[in-house]
This record gives sequence, structure tokens and C-alpha cells, in this order.
Amino acid sequence: MEPIEVLSITTCLFKMTGGNYVEGVIAGTNIGRDADTIANLIGGLCGAMHGIDAIPLEWREGVQEINHQLHEKYKRDAVEMAGLLRDRANLAIEMAQEIESYFRN
Repeated sequence: MEPIEVLSITTCLFKMTGGNYVEGVIAGTNIGRDADTIANLIGGLCGAMHGIDAIPLEWREGVQEINHQLHEKYKRDAVEMAGLLRDRANLAIEMAQEIESYFRN
């Protein structure tokens, strides 16, 4: 989809929904093709026009909860990865020491 089409559809849907955040984002999502871009643009326009309160509290809380869950998951993954890297590093040190002792004897 060409940028001019995206902007035309976004502007049209924004006008059709009267700048209502929920209606605009849902309409943009359901339009098809570049739906993610269109819904994002409409959401941005509605947010600029009406502020954060245009986004339903339930939606904001849902996003915050998902962000929290992902943050906790990534922390666990990072700790696990650090452990795996430490194990590999220790194995490499052991192998290096073995090779070194082989040539010293």
C-alpha cells in the first residue's frame, strides 16, 4: 500500500469515527492490508487530540500487565543465559588448563 493510500484511509477513518480512540483503532485494525500502520496512526491522532484518557483504562492496564510479564520473563531468561555462558566459560577454562598441562609435562 502506498503511503498516500495509508494517509487517505487514516484520515477518512479518523473523520468517520469522530476522533474516537476505540472506534478509530478498531476501524483501522479491521481495514485490512496495512491495518497495523493505519490503526497506529489513528490511535496517535486520537491520542494527540484527546490525551491518554482517550485510551480505555482496561486497555492501558492490559498493556502494563503484559509489559510486566515480559520484563519478568526477560529477567529470568537473562539470568539463565548468564548461567549457561558461565558454564561454557568454565568448561573452556578447564579445557585450556588441560591442554596447557599436556604440553608442560
